Amino acid sequence: MIYNISGIATNSAYDVSGNHLNRAYDVSGNQVFSGSISLKVMTYNVGGWYTGSGGNVPAAKKDTYYALQTGMITDNDPDILIIQEYLAQFSDDGTSALTMLQGLFPYVHAVTSGTYFGRAVCSKYPITDYVQRAYTQESSRYFDSCTITVNGVPITVVNTHLGLTQANRTPELSQLIGFLNTQTRFICGGDFNTSIMPTETTSSTSYVENVKPLLDEGYHMANFAEEGFLVTSSDKPDGTWDGCLDNIVTSSNISVSGAYVDTTKLTDGLNDKIDHMPLIATVSY
Repeated sequence: MIYNISGIATNSAYDVSGNHLNRAYDVSGNQVFSGSISLKVMTYNVGGWYTGSGGNVPAAKKDTYYALQTGMITDNDPDILIIQEYLAQFSDDGTSALTMLQGLFPYVHAVTSGTYFGRAVCSKYPITDYVQRAYTQESSRYFDSCTITVNGVPITVVNTHLGLTQANRTPELSQLIGFLNTQTRFICGGDFNTSIMPTETTSSTSYVENVKPLLDEGYHMANFAEEGFLVTSSDKPDGTWDGCLDNIVTSSNISVSGAYVDTTKLTDGLNDKIDHMPLIATVSY
């Protein structure tokens, strides 16, 4: 534990020039502070809080889906939650999604935009400098950014939702990379719509077009990396299609570990289309 000049315990250390320190030592050379930071990040296309078909939760199913959605968030306890397909009304009975999220996180920034392009960032740490950014290829799709400061270290958090076709995804991915390369430290979560099957390989066309450009920049990834190809979307129970659509991507100075998918929807017994499932990873720097 270290203390400031007033004797108050602190989680941050700085040199005499005001630069953030990752480590600090006492006069005998013993390390008294390690500034490494680990955060749990969740990215989740909530599908309007229901099945991703353009509508929110019917009033008759509100209580069940409220328990499902809040349960997955609280069980995984993310420090940062990045949401796509956010609808302002959780249910058609008028239940507010913002009120729900504000009951789970002290900081929430939500953007309501049509049926499929609302989005939100929720955090245990302050959110500042939120900027909405639209892709040139499709103005409805976005790569918004904000700053979340943890222990005195600012992180650019990006929320994105790429296009459904490769003709749109390729230029959008290029535009996203162009922005990410201007950031000192970033975490980017979103629905990348990669539509990569779990049986594909790193030589498949989809992988080469949608994943390799990010890896070539030296970024770290929760999906298609150390934990393998993680299924984050499904048309079950009636269909048979599974896809690895979602990802958490970080700058080279932020590592990613322990990535997994919350598969509660596979066993919840609701017998509704599953759509997306939350992807969670630990990031450290």
